[in-house]
Amino acid sequence: MKKIIGMLFLGIAWGCTVLVFVNLVGVTIKGEVFLQISAQEYMKQVICSIIVGIGFTLPSLAYNNENVARGIQVFIHMGIGLTVYFLVSFYAGWIPVQYGIGAIISTIVIAIITSFAIWFCFYLYHKEEAKKINKKLNG
Repeated sequence: MKKIIGMLFLGIAWGCTVLVFVNLVGVTIKGEVFLQISAQEYMKQVICSIIVGIGFTLPSLAYNNENVARGIQVFIHMGIGLTVYFLVSFYAGWIPVQYGIGAIISTIVIAIITSFAIWFCFYLYHKEEAKKINKKLNG
């Protein structure tokens, strides 16, 4: 239970961090107009970002089950994370449906590539950490 609560808070932190990063990039590209939204819309964006953060962090608990093949673990983690992301994205307006199917497909492809790039960075980090631990254990 302690691990789940920790992952919930980690998801909240990741969701909020990504929201801030997206806002920084948005303001840099589009200027002040990017953040001219109502307080209600701002709250919606924050809550949606937190849900997506949790949607990607909680399923990573699948990696703790050594009886499940790595591919299945990745499928569970990324499948749940991306499903949560796409459901929330349509609700939050992150996928620009008003610009047609090309924009929708492009946004979806970019989201999938970005998600797997982030996953791959974490994979490399944890792989390196495991090497360090094994080196210490084998002395």
